Amino acid sequence: MSTQIPITYDNEFIQVTDHDIAGWRVDMPEGKRLPTLAGNCPFCQHSCTYPVAEEVLQGGTPSAGITNRPPQLTRLIICNCRSGHNRPGGITLGCGRCWLVLLTKSGASYDLSVQRDLGMLPAAEALVDAQATQNARVHGAAEKWIGGISAIYSLFSLAGVATAKNALDGLSSGQRWLVAAAMLSGVTAAGTALVLGYRAAYGWVRMVAIGDDEKLRQWHTNEGDYAARAARQLSWAIYAAFGSLAAITIMMMLVWFLPRAP
Repeated sequence: MSTQIPITYDNEFIQVTDHDIAGWRVDMPEGKRLPTLAGNCPFCQHSCTYPVAEEVLQGGTPSAGITNRPPQLTRLIICNCRSGHNRPGGITLGCGRCWLVLLTKSGASYDLSVQRDLGMLPAAEALVDAQATQNARVHGAAEKWIGGISAIYSLFSLAGVATAKNALDGLSSGQRWLVAAAMLSGVTAAGTALVLGYRAAYGWVRMVAIGDDEKLRQWHTNEGDYAARAARQLSWAIYAAFGSLAAITIMMMLVWFLPRAP
């Protein structure tokens, strides 16, 4: 491969050989289950360091921690050297080249080799994108949930119709239970609509294990299914919202029109 200097930055996938990464170190940091890789970029020959992540932020998928070191895992390594490569604005590291590697468990550490199964490339690329944006995504989701919390508290105002002073005077015990059931149904449906709507829009913010290739494939599949899953959740959120409106309307009608004892 060319090592001519200067090498201009280019976002490019390169196929490397085991010889190209033979000088890379596999270091096991204390207290970590997965290693940190260090070596020279096979293209520009400048020094790179790559901590192997074991979790990634994802909405809508239960978190699953790693209990043991996985037998093997695939990662996409992107050059992150600090040498100049005429990088475009906003990019501060690397020459832009990337390549697939395979880590295979060997005793207490891992052996590093080239991943020749290019079918893993889409999942590995999606993982890189997710890791690059996860801080911004969790910050954005947290900001939006502030409005969600406000909306949850606003649900308590629905009870005002039935709990205002003298609102239930003259109603029998059975009639009061009817009003209470309608109010509870409305609040429950409104809360359900809120939860489903926010889950469709933003998902549950969780850390998901991607510590081996099977978990990485499953994460990638779940990401691809997001649109269909979110559409179903949004539909149920709309139904629940109309159900809440109907229940609160019924509650108000009961309070206004149920016969009262003199």
